[in-house]
Amino acid sequence: IKKPVEMKGLLMSAAPTPKPSTSSVAQAVVTIPPEQKNPAGTQSPVAPTTATPNSEVTPAVTPTPITPTTPKSEVIPTKPTKPTKPTKPTLPAEPVRRPGPPSIQQAFNHLLHSHRPISWEDDISRNALDEVPFKKLPPISTRDESEFERVDHHVAEHLLEGKKITEFAAKDKFPIPVPKDREGYSPGYDGHYWMSGLADFLKIRKISRKYKLDIKRYFDFGCATGRVLRHFAAQSDVPEIWGSDINGRHIRWITENLPNRVKPVFNNCMPSLPMEDNYFDVVSAFSVFTHIDTFETAWIAELRRILKPGGIAYLTVHNEDTWKILRNDMDNPKNRLIQSVLKVDPEFAEKIHQPMPDKRTVYRFQQNGPYRAQVFHSDNYLRRTWGRFMDIKEILPHRHIRQTVVILQK
Repeated sequence: IKKPVEMKGLLMSAAPTPKPSTSSVAQAVVTIPPEQKNPAGTQSPVAPTTATPNSEVTPAVTPTPITPTTPKSEVIPTKPTKPTKPTKPTLPAEPVRRPGPPSIQQAFNHLLHSHRPISWEDDISRNALDEVPFKKLPPISTRDESEFERVDHHVAEHLLEGKKITEFAAKDKFPIPVPKDREGYSPGYDGHYWMSGLADFLKIRKISRKYKLDIKRYFDFGCATGRVLRHFAAQSDVPEIWGSDINGRHIRWITENLPNRVKPVFNNCMPSLPMEDNYFDVVSAFSVFTHIDTFETAWIAELRRILKPGGIAYLTVHNEDTWKILRNDMDNPKNRLIQSVLKVDPEFAEKIHQPMPDKRTVYRFQQNGPYRAQVFHSDNYLRRTWGRFMDIKEILPHRHIRQTVVILQK
């Protein structure tokens, strides 16, 4: 038995090189006590007890670290495996959250706040829940003649039939609505507002006489605060004067300020009117079909239903004649019609110098509420569409400011 050789903590037996025919020399077995660690934190090997076959057991000697040298005849023992540091358990990766499709509730809330009004009534009407008190201006009968200085611009002499404008004014004892309650007509000039209604009343009366109609029942569709209705009440003895509007505040104003033979109806934008069939002698609509972007033919059919046979509809539109007027007024920033169309179509400034499209053209300037568009009708469109429901008797340009009047008869 050879004396063990100390080598950097490993104890090996110096044995002769084994012959191929003899049994192999057993290699050293290394054990590492778990309690001994070096400063780096790895375990330091300790020399174990070694033995060769058929030999006595030699106790291990505590080694002293030395620089290793490997004799050629020595068998190099198995190098101890370096233990690996314990690793933390791997958690599953946090999933990447990508925005998915909105829920039904989210979609509904978006639609509610971006397109729909607060109260459902305002989807199909205006000011349905309004209760704000009215401010009233003095009746036209209390004004001096300076209110009528521009009378020739609004009431032609042939309509007055030899009477003075002050004679008509003396009969009107009703208050004048403030500008915000009269659809913006003539702000700051009450006489202008009053005379525009008087002129339309006198024009309707003249047309009615032309078609030999004795007006017993008159209906103004889209009456606002009675710009025309007030003159039927003040200047005529027509027993039944009806008006309807989608603006609840306007209807309340009429109820509070005009006489009982005026019957105001708060309607909505859906084509239905609570009036009897074949009831009215004359129906009018000033600047109404210039804003109806949907259900137009249903409204024409509804007006036909409530008209008596032989009755007339006095309706205003934007047609080719209106188009030409706008062409010369494009630089006017106060022209509300032009400004609302430019909001939708900036190229309108160029299109206006071309012929108007031979059809019905809609410029929708907002998406919510019932009042949201400017509409143009070509004369050919009126004849081939409106003419299916009633006979078109006349198309009269410039009869309502820049609008054209269409006379239809049932």
